[in-house]
Amino acid sequence: SQTTTPPQQQPNTQTPSTPTGQADDAHKQPAAAQAFTGTIMKSGDNYVLKTADNMTYQLDDQARAKQFEGKQVQVTGSLDSSSQTIKVQDIKSAS
Repeated sequence: SQTTTPPQQQPNTQTPSTPTGQADDAHKQPAAAQAFTGTIMKSGDNYVLKTADNMTYQLDDQARAKQFEGKQVQVTGSLDSSSQTIKVQDIKSAS
């Protein structure tokens, strides 16, 4: 019963301005950037962000996080919910 051709198999002549991979990439990308407020703390060998509601997020930019250890910060980035890791775009002091 697999005789019909799935739509993505058809030639891409109707929308030549849109690369075929563009829609697929959107699903792989992390969510849009968000702001997370909390305190940078050391957890084992890694720096993490601990928020007011007791959530702890891993940070993918350890070098930048280290500069703010023990400080209240606002981290801008996108959350990878599967690993609870924030892909850091920016960290700034919250005060």
